[in-house]
Amino acid sequence: MKIKHVTLTGADNQSSIEKMLELHNEFTFIEWGILFSSSSMGSPRYPTHDWIKKLCSHNMRLSAHMCGKLVDDAMKFGTIIDEDIKLLVESFTRVQFNLSKGRLKKTLSNPECRIWDFDFSDIIFGGAFSQCMNLLDPILLEQRKISPLFDSSGGRGVLSEWPKIPNHNFGPLWCGYAGGLGPNNIVDELFKIEEAVGDAEIWIDMESKIRNSNNELDFDLCEKVLKAIEPFTK
Repeated sequence: MKIKHVTLTGADNQSSIEKMLELHNEFTFIEWGILFSSSSMGSPRYPTHDWIKKLCSHNMRLSAHMCGKLVDDAMKFGTIIDEDIKLLVESFTRVQFNLSKGRLKKTLSNPECRIWDFDFSDIIFGGAFSQCMNLLDPILLEQRKISPLFDSSGGRGVLSEWPKIPNHNFGPLWCGYAGGLGPNNIVDELFKIEEAVGDAEIWIDMESKIRNSNNELDFDLCEKVLKAIEPFTK
């Protein structure tokens, strides 16, 4: 197993962009996951438009994580309706749609759902895929350039089971794994993930376990987990 990216999710207005850049330059495999929500921007984990604009002025790998109504809009219209958010997302490397179990089932069971038409070079569907494996079509995901993030936790910091990567005619899908990962368990859990994925290249994502008691992104915890993961990236 090789880890290509480590997505650290949940930076907000209380997070130092300078410290994010410092870590990004030291650990080149970092991807910063930024949460977007029409109703929650400005609250913990959901930065404001102005903060995101400042972040985008730096050369860092970023993924935009769409939540709530933004996901519903994409499912209905195939695009981001909020023009301000749509403009911000153009500066991101990847777009992730955080799909609840119901949304995920509805999406996977309906190839005509408009979210499949979302026009972006690298798209992620994040959700409880292990509960919907019977609906998973690896060929369809590959054709639409969509990667699954296996995450039944939904940012709650609850450990997940680690399913095997679905295969298709061209080999294993490009997949990510998330759910309850953090500095205190990362090495043990990575060995468990490796048992499921073999020698595949994957990415991992974490959120709750890298926050402190004030619900702020904790850069000491981030650095600790990055040092532990670094040997798996080579």
